[in-house]
Amino acid sequence: MKKLVFTFAVLICLIALNNVLAADICDIDVSLLNQDPYPAVPGDSLKVVFQVDGIASSECGDIRIELVEEFPFSIDPSSNSIYEIKSGTYTKDYNSAFMAPFKVRIDEDALNGETPIKIKYNNVERMFNVEIRDIRANFEIFVEDYDLATETISFEILNIGSEDIEAVTLEVPTQEMIQIYGATRENVGDLSSNEATTSDFKISSEKNKIDLIIHYSDITNTRRTIEQTINLNLGNFTLLSDKNNFSFLWILLIVILILGFIFYKKKCRKNKKV
Repeated sequence: MKKLVFTFAVLICLIALNNVLAADICDIDVSLLNQDPYPAVPGDSLKVVFQVDGIASSECGDIRIELVEEFPFSIDPSSNSIYEIKSGTYTKDYNSAFMAPFKVRIDEDALNGETPIKIKYNNVERMFNVEIRDIRANFEIFVEDYDLATETISFEILNIGSEDIEAVTLEVPTQEMIQIYGATRENVGDLSSNEATTSDFKISSEKNKIDLIIHYSDITNTRRTIEQTINLNLGNFTLLSDKNNFSFLWILLIVILILGFIFYKKKCRKNKKV
């Protein structure tokens, strides 16, 4: 009886030891290798690459790596959401890691800062932090000046975003009742946050609104585009031009009268001498 109990105890210990050894042999580890772009931007797509280590042992069986969709992340239609790996198929002494890339969409309402993204594998869930920051620019654009004689409009462009931007280009697209003379685009250079610059176009307009397109590169070197419609109100500048022209005519008339008076006085003096 004692021998039977001893044998049973030994078997239990062996089973427990085998489970411990198996657990040690199958030691899966997942890490976030890369996110592109950095930081991620609300409303844009993001590529994240996870590295799965410890899958060389056949003890791990079939491994399933899944990205769990939770706000603000959702799987892009062009991307896998699940990878299934058969463990033990990797050659010894060679790289036994598996790369699991996912492409996700980030919700427009995502907040700035480190945001957890969830990965699930073999009934284990792990959270990894992804950096999100709204680095998109925004602009205030208005007509700074309008020259009636040359039909030249000066637009002032103010970067009201919190980030500096590069290679800013202002474009006046083709549109009804707007005639553009010369170039339809002008490169205005880089703009720091809260910095303004101007851009001039020769335009003839029969309406009081105009569509503009602003192109720029953000801090991740992503080229972005913003469309805006602004009010022209060129009548204000036209009245000013008319007033200036009227003043100029009066000055010209006064100068002519003065010159005429001087000429008349000189002529009178000559006549007296004769």
